[in-house]
Amino acid sequence: TPGQSALLCGMADPKRLLMGFDFPFMDVSTIRPVIAGLHLSDFCRSQIDAIRARTALALFPQVLGRLRSVDKAGGRLDTENNFPSGG
Repeated sequence: TPGQSALLCGMADPKRLLMGFDFPFMDVSTIRPVIAGLHLSDFCRSQIDAIRARTALALFPQVLGRLRSVDKAGGRLDTENNFPSGG
């Protein structure tokens, strides 16, 4: 919510925020509403993109390499949720 995002930004620069889930232990049906809720916040589009993926990929470049390998191998990359899909 906007109030939560404002409070969070009062504690940390948005450039230091990232989103993480216990996938595959956390069911995908519970992840999507959280991602959708991020769009209801006061964050701009570039901040949302950074929170959802760019910050984490910068911190963990090996994950980016694995995601690119999945994509090159013909696996489908679920760009909506930033993890390989089983389809």
